[in-house]
Amino acid sequence: MKIKKLKPECNLATVRDGRGGIFTFYPTKPILEFSYIFIKARKIRGNHYHPEFDEYFFLVEGNGVLVNIDKNGKEDFIYLSKGEGTFNPSGESHVFYAITDSCAIAMLTKKWDDCKRSIVHQNLGMGMGDHGDPKHSKKKEDCPCPVDCDLHGHCQECIIFHREQNELPFCLKMKQE
Repeated sequence: MKIKKLKPECNLATVRDGRGGIFTFYPTKPILEFSYIFIKARKIRGNHYHPEFDEYFFLVEGNGVLVNIDKNGKEDFIYLSKGEGTFNPSGESHVFYAITDSCAIAMLTKKWDDCKRSIVHQNLGMGMGDHGDPKHSKKKEDCPCPVDCDLHGHCQECIIFHREQNELPFCLKMKQE
């Protein structure tokens, strides 16, 4: 299943009465956690997929582009502005590029802390590293770990994963010796 733009329903009487309007979104899966996110203009959030939960992403301020790259490498995008959102199914790679300063709400179908692996970072071509910070990840060939896994070269994610397993990653074991 690919990422879909959410479409609200509206009782037009709420618009006709002159007070504004009420637009209602119906999630297809229960929401168990939500986060309020600030994204500065020309910065990204994402470069990842979630292996254990679906995510509803709703923009409450600003403008941006949600980019999705499918398993065959095909790139797609959804333009979002204030009041629009997407449904991002588990396993679908995505990155949000803020055109203007933006605020969003990310709503998850499983609690982040209940996941064994909540996020897998990638480079989707909208900026390098973890959330667009090129200093955050090493190149795979610079990572000293002899095991080539999905975390190879993603230092922060690797450290978090190993800390949750009550162990040190290879690079930190080397520093202790």
